[in-house]
Amino acid sequence: ARHWQVYGIDYASTDLSELRDAREINLTTGVISNVLIGERFPVRDFPPSRVHELGLYWQDEIRPSNGALALIPGLRYERYRVSASSDAIFAEDNPGLATVDLAESQLTPKLGLRYELNAHSQLFAQYALGFRAPPVSDVNIGFTIPAFNYVAIPNPELKPEHSRGVELGLRSSGEFGSFELVGFDNHYRDLIDSRVNLGRDPNSGALVFQSINRARAHIYGVELRGESALPWEGLALSGALSWTRGVDSARGEPLNSVEPARLTLGLSYETVDGRQRLELVATAVSAKRRIDSSTVDPFRTPGYATLDAYWRIQVADRLTVDLGAFNLTDRRYWLWSGVRGLPASAREIDLYTQPGRQFGASVRYAW
Repeated sequence: ARHWQVYGIDYASTDLSELRDAREINLTTGVISNVLIGERFPVRDFPPSRVHELGLYWQDEIRPSNGALALIPGLRYERYRVSASSDAIFAEDNPGLATVDLAESQLTPKLGLRYELNAHSQLFAQYALGFRAPPVSDVNIGFTIPAFNYVAIPNPELKPEHSRGVELGLRSSGEFGSFELVGFDNHYRDLIDSRVNLGRDPNSGALVFQSINRARAHIYGVELRGESALPWEGLALSGALSWTRGVDSARGEPLNSVEPARLTLGLSYETVDGRQRLELVATAVSAKRRIDSSTVDPFRTPGYATLDAYWRIQVADRLTVDLGAFNLTDRRYWLWSGVRGLPASAREIDLYTQPGRQFGASVRYAW
């Protein structure tokens, strides 16, 4: 058999230092204040932290001579370490809150199969064990908005997340286009659910958010994406669809961390020399209906559709200009990830709407 082995190492060291500051000026009296909507600035929502991440991985693609089937085993070792230290600003804003350090490691295997149907199409499958250490922002957090009576509290007992998942798919590519269809089914132990709404504190009346572990969870779904050239030179169609369903298996409730279904369709034109590309992209997102409302009646985001336009110009070999016009129809909408957990009665819901019609530009020079 022929072997194609890939192996390597990933290492990252990150220093995290977050700070919020603000000033308010009374234009009549000229008085300057650092107290806004009940908060005295500056404040830290997370203590200064250092994160070390190490990954070692190996994969072997084993293919019998002249065979259409490939066997792909792999191993990955991960180590995740967080060191946090409370400074004077964090301690003053979060009195009595002790920071904790974190150290987790795990060896995770996977096994993949790929079968060549013909020169352009292939079936693939994968079974893999997964591991995710608790995010640093979930273990140590002290976030309060007095005006709205919200508080996010840390969870020093947060455990790492483990999963086992199956993925099945079909991909095909040819002269005029390509597509890929993937179905996945994942089972989790100690799933990390970030910033869960735990309801009102009986003593203070504050709405409490905390990251917790879900003992058992099940997430499954389908993803489809593809693109195709049109009969007219330079024109192409592209699209993507994602649908995901999540269940807290231990409680029999939906997982609020799962995003609603999304469909994207794009029409693009690229000049013969490749120096200019125009694209019109329509995005449709379904309403969020499957929601765990056992602790609070949350705000349910309605479905929406947006239209965006992009223009990329290759001014020179190393200079690129990108122009964009977003939400051309000026649609008023919310992202589920932005309001997840907020009660339907929250008076500040309108503050979470996404921007209306807007324009942007970026310049990139590479050398």
